[in-house]
Amino acid sequence: MSHTHVDENGLMVKCYHKSKSALLSGGFWLGLTLGFPIEHFLWEKVWPFKLLTQYLGL
Repeated sequence: MSHTHVDENGLMVKCYHKSKSALLSGGFWLGLTLGFPIEHFLWEKVWPFKLLTQYLGL
């Protein structure tokens, strides 16, 4: 759950520690590393995704 802090000007700002810790976790990078080839395969080889890719010229 996110929370807020007061900055040096007295303004409330959202805390980013949760997202920062997600970027530093091994599970995030493992999922990204394994997920990218699968996603690439879907957009290049699987019919409805391939059709959309060709339509958009990607």
